[in-house]
Amino acid sequence: HKAIRRQRQMCKETVRASFNQRRKTLQNGINNSAELSISKDAVVEALRKMGLSESIRGEALTLAQFAELSDLCVSSVDHSYSGIRAGDTVGVWRRINVYYVVKNL
Repeated sequence: HKAIRRQRQMCKETVRASFNQRRKTLQNGINNSAELSISKDAVVEALRKMGLSESIRGEALTLAQFAELSDLCVSSVDHSYSGIRAGDTVGVWRRINVYYVVKNL
C-alpha cells in the first residue's frame, strides 16, 4: 500500500535526520535535513504534543516516539495524511514503523 510505504519512509528519514549532525537538537536536525521538508515550527509543535522538550536530542527518544514524531510531523505538512490511520494513534501504524525502521537502518 502506497500510504504505508510513504509513512515508513518518513519515519526512517526522521530517525536518520535526528542523528545526521552531531550535537543537534531534534528540531534542528530535522529542519536541516535535505530529505525532509518539515519546518522547525512543525517539529516543535509535534514535540509539545508529545509532552517533550523542544531542546531534546535524538538519542533521548524511543523508537515508538520516533514513529509518533514522524506521524505528527507528516500530518502537520500533509493534511490529507491524517486520515490514513483512521484515528489509530498508538496502534498498528506505530508498530509497523518501529519494526521497519529497526529492520532497515
